[in-house]
Amino acid sequence: MTNRAIILTGFDPATHTGGIETYTNALIDLLRQLKFMVDVHYADQYRNSLGLRHEWCGKLYEMGQALSRQDDQTVRVVVLNGYYGGGYRPKRIPTCTIFHSTHAGYAEAVRGLVPRSTYLTIRYMVGEMMERSAALGAKVIAVSEEVRDELRKWYGLKDVAVIPNPVDTHFFQRLTGRDALRERLDIPSEAFVGLYAGRWELAKGRDVVERLIEDVPDMWWLLAVATGCDGPLPEGPRIRICREADRRRMREFYSLADFMIFPSRYEGFGLSPAEAMSCGLPVVGTPVGFLRNAYLQREFASLCLPLAGNEGDGSVIGKAKEIIHSLVKGERRRQRLSSEGRSFVQRICGIDSWNRKMRATISSLA
Repeated sequence: MTNRAIILTGFDPATHTGGIETYTNALIDLLRQLKFMVDVHYADQYRNSLGLRHEWCGKLYEMGQALSRQDDQTVRVVVLNGYYGGGYRPKRIPTCTIFHSTHAGYAEAVRGLVPRSTYLTIRYMVGEMMERSAALGAKVIAVSEEVRDELRKWYGLKDVAVIPNPVDTHFFQRLTGRDALRERLDIPSEAFVGLYAGRWELAKGRDVVERLIEDVPDMWWLLAVATGCDGPLPEGPRIRICREADRRRMREFYSLADFMIFPSRYEGFGLSPAEAMSCGLPVVGTPVGFLRNAYLQREFASLCLPLAGNEGDGSVIGKAKEIIHSLVKGERRRQRLSSEGRSFVQRICGIDSWNRKMRATISSLA
């Protein structure tokens, strides 16, 4: 009899390029190695058949209920990507829920930056309702210690395993030929280049990057922006913008830049800084997700920014400028950070370690 595994997620991992989709593709590969046939279900395959006011949650609810109604004895395990699986109840099949973040934690982090209605939707509809439901009756895994701590704090979940997101350190290595990579983007070989990667929004710290672009005019900037922007992108002769870059393009960007700026106000894990460090790129950022653990290490602590509160927080911008200037002057220091950063990622979240831990988890369920 063929064994099947079902994944419930938000978006089609074959056409979207976000961190959860990268994770889902790694999970599909692992399940296939374990001889499962894998079915991936995502929200836009379903209708909000109950006419719920919140269209997105209506689709997720219907997706989960469709699985609950199934009576297929070949389905041996279900994997839920966090709240996307919140509609799956009761859980009739052994289930593992992967929390890539908590929306309770995210809501509190951005509370002063969004309308109250948005805060309440994130905090209570997505967090209290969908995330609690996704965790109920499942083996719960957090992708970072920070997410584990939030699951305990906000939802009272005590039995939570931590398995960090996988980073393919075999793929994410610094490429040679930096000058040629820069030439493709018309960036001078001698330029000092800062890289930003992520959605261009306040929650990700775009206000900090905007000020740095204004205040450090002799630098070049590469902005690798994902979908979802809440402000206009900056323009200028020393700014290069790339939208929706795939992993090969991102590896090129990590290899041609001198540092990454990552002033996010909240992350569950934060895949792009981990990929950047795997490619030997120093990351100047806030202590969120994966970076919280990194900045606890003596060798990376000097790259840590304070968490931004209000928009345009001067203390964050001032500290970022100070760190950037120290990197400009310290080529030997950048080389040391490059080597130590890659070693840290290999040790903490290399894909080989993730494979071993997730194999054991899936096998214990199926």
